Amino acid sequence: MTTPMLLVLAASSAFAGERIAVDVPEPSGIDFDRDGGRIFVVDDGGELWVFDEDYNELDVFDLGGDLEGVDYLPRHDQLLVAVEGEESLLLVDPDSGEVLSSQDIPRTFRGETVMAAGGNGIETLTVVGRRIFVANQSFDPDDTSDGSVLAELMIRPDGAIKLVDVHPLPILDVAGSLYSRPSGELFLMSDNDNRVYPLSLDVLDQLPTGAPVPADAMTPFVVPGEDQEGICLIHGELVIAQDSGDLYNAGSLKWLMSPRGQLSTMLQ
Repeated sequence: MTTPMLLVLAASSAFAGERIAVDVPEPSGIDFDRDGGRIFVVDDGGELWVFDEDYNELDVFDLGGDLEGVDYLPRHDQLLVAVEGEESLLLVDPDSGEVLSSQDIPRTFRGETVMAAGGNGIETLTVVGRRIFVANQSFDPDDTSDGSVLAELMIRPDGAIKLVDVHPLPILDVAGSLYSRPSGELFLMSDNDNRVYPLSLDVLDQLPTGAPVPADAMTPFVVPGEDQEGICLIHGELVIAQDSGDLYNAGSLKWLMSPRGQLSTMLQ
């Protein structure tokens, strides 16, 4: 296929993405309340921002710390917020910004440090039912060239967090994640290569405890933008929080995963 033909095909795509200007400095995580129409964004400066579906600011709350992930819990109308450095999870009231509880994430698994104090901490957070998945930049605190780790947490009846399983990943710098219920997949975004890597929970659950995730279990697709720090689905469209500022609507998730979407994204 010739270059002019590629450009014509790319230009005819349904959506090539658009930047959404917001006042959030260094956005680092994003999630969507489908029923209430609220968009939640956290930033590196410790603030939680609340927007409506048109990205009009509704509230901003100062939670403190380096916030890196947020997940809306519709059953309880609460937010779970990840704090890097402290490696903790905050339970937050989205209406008042009140921190209802704070629990530390264990740093070790089977005697190995997986989230070192002062670096390589939690970067992303996704809740799937009663399961909590977090990921960091690197599973080796002394080596930035290896992959991230995907950790599964559970909250005990007394509120304490237990580290259930840890799987080294074959990718660098996981900075955002989401779960797609129809496909049963976690989507892990790497800002190292501007790609999103789907990972089936069925595949994950078949791995032995502590086993690395095979590279061939995660076939990536390219996403637009840069310095991606968070992702969520809003009415089927992939919205990215960029650490460099603002948000980015990358278009339909199904389209982005298709050959046509891949071609358009790579030609941008």
